[in-house]
Amino acid sequence: MAARASRWRSTAATRCVRSIAFGGDARKQALVDAGGVPAIVEALRAHGGTSVEVAQYSCNAMGSIAAGGDTCTQAVVDAGGAPAIVEALRAHGATSAKVAQACCVALEAIIGDSSARAQVATDAGGVPAITEALRAHTTAVSDELAWGVRALKAMAATADR
Repeated sequence: MAARASRWRSTAATRCVRSIAFGGDARKQALVDAGGVPAIVEALRAHGGTSVEVAQYSCNAMGSIAAGGDTCTQAVVDAGGAPAIVEALRAHGATSAKVAQACCVALEAIIGDSSARAQVATDAGGVPAITEALRAHTTAVSDELAWGVRALKAMAATADR
């Protein structure tokens, strides 16, 4: 019962943080300054393997925060966001197109044009996890497939830098 209540709280919290993160850069920075990124990663690690909602909302939030500028992106990296996102992709990417898309969007935002961040995502197992999700969703709406391809492209494009 306690685990279910904790998962419910994590779902509600990550949904709320996601809504804040979808705002402007000032909101993203406020989440970083408040220590929100480590809390998102913690919720994802605690419940993302068993809750599609926590996985989706957490990855949506981290992707949005990472798109907020270098400081925000680095906060996601420093909190262990990339490996946690890859774990969520492995857990749900083949069965949920929404989670697969959220994970791929987040990974692409984290990587940006940084070979070091691409290496973090690659070392976490991002390439096989994305590839597996792409294979599982061959009939999915093209947006989900496009995000997976973009994330792989970001990893490959920065590999030689």
